[in-house]
Amino acid sequence: MIAKLIVFDWRATIAWNKFAYLFYPFFVFIVGFATSQMLVIPMSLWIALSYSTNPFFAEEKGELNNLLLTLPIKRSQIVTARYVYSLFLMLVGIIVGIAIMPIVRHFSRSQWFIGVEGHIAVIAVSVLVFAIFNLFMFPALFKLGYQKGKIWGIYMPAMVFGALYMAFYIYMMVSERNVIMDSIRFASDNMLLVSGGMGTLAVMILLLSYMLSLRLYSRRNF
Repeated sequence: MIAKLIVFDWRATIAWNKFAYLFYPFFVFIVGFATSQMLVIPMSLWIALSYSTNPFFAEEKGELNNLLLTLPIKRSQIVTARYVYSLFLMLVGIIVGIAIMPIVRHFSRSQWFIGVEGHIAVIAVSVLVFAIFNLFMFPALFKLGYQKGKIWGIYMPAMVFGALYMAFYIYMMVSERNVIMDSIRFASDNMLLVSGGMGTLAVMILLLSYMLSLRLYSRRNF
């Protein structure tokens, strides 16, 4: 049943937003080229996470929640299917980011080579950010629906994260330190501690998000 629900969500989102999926690698390339090659993998996962909210949009737009709740399907199965779908897109985001990164590097003026350990560190921090945003997004969307939930679960966290990133960027410009590369070098030298720790924390946050969504969605009134 979980697999059928994932296929159902996939078909519903394709029907509403098919071109977004087709141009996904192009979006990742443009963002990486316009910003930095070091942001290719994080932005690829961010776009993948935003795509994982499409089932909520399609559900509300097409009033599919009324259909789902009339079928012999448990609410827990709907939640589980959405999270599995999100994790699948996370893996796709990692693969697309890794594939696009050398292309962006080829056209970029700054040539940063971080090695295998550096890539693992970038993936680990990207997965951690993915999990944190998932914690904000999915429980809000399951509780409030797409139209109301996107304000508190998507827009507000994105604005806060954007402000923090701008402050971090200004700090690097003022201090004339490449904090990103210094952090990647430290993570590469302590890969098991740093990357392993971030990966473990990401798993814990995703589990918390999943349990919270189960609880909120089970009590939601339609």
